[in-house]
Amino acid sequence: MIQNQRTHDNVINQDAIEKQLALGFEALHIDIDDAKVQLIVRLVYHIIKWNRVYNLTSITDPTEIVIKHILDCAAVYPHLNQEQSLLDVGSGAGLPCIVLAILNPKWNISSVDSNGKKIRFQQYIKAQFNLQYFTPYHARVQDLKSKSLTFEQVISRAFSSTENCIDWCEDLLLQGNRLFIMKAKNESTITSYKGFALQQTNALTIPDLQAFRSLECFVKS
Repeated sequence: MIQNQRTHDNVINQDAIEKQLALGFEALHIDIDDAKVQLIVRLVYHIIKWNRVYNLTSITDPTEIVIKHILDCAAVYPHLNQEQSLLDVGSGAGLPCIVLAILNPKWNISSVDSNGKKIRFQQYIKAQFNLQYFTPYHARVQDLKSKSLTFEQVISRAFSSTENCIDWCEDLLLQGNRLFIMKAKNESTITSYKGFALQQTNALTIPDLQAFRSLECFVKS
């Protein structure tokens, strides 16, 4: 149990984080059991601990990590197909891929990032949490096509422009597969590009976060 553990200048209060998570997931209409809540508490703890050396995120306050990372990532969960494989591109500290893998440990989820330190963090979490169906790749996303890999869904969070994501991911998706773009700015977007058409835009409401969030879904023709 992690109880009031001090990591650098931050203190983890397990009871407070558990309550915050319970209220947050309830607001998102996502059912989550106590075992998964405990894993997410541990994830917050490890992000703070590793952040001292690995610079995983600029956000260091546990409460803010829950809001701006955990719940922000979990908000896309109901919009994705858990029966289809998912690739998280430019996954950084494993957000959203690790959060999604905790919510459904049997979901076939992969991640790719060129930053070796961040992939080592993901690999550590995979081993610690026994996430058997989660596979992190240390590579540039555009280099994955040399591995002859394809995915039914690809998601991008704070990675690059929509056009760049399509340029780099088009060979990883087959006809009818979907590319999801998580957006934090209310800005105009493309509706079609290189055979990808915007199918749907979902506004996301993150508990305790007064900021714009949306999820765009593009389908490959």
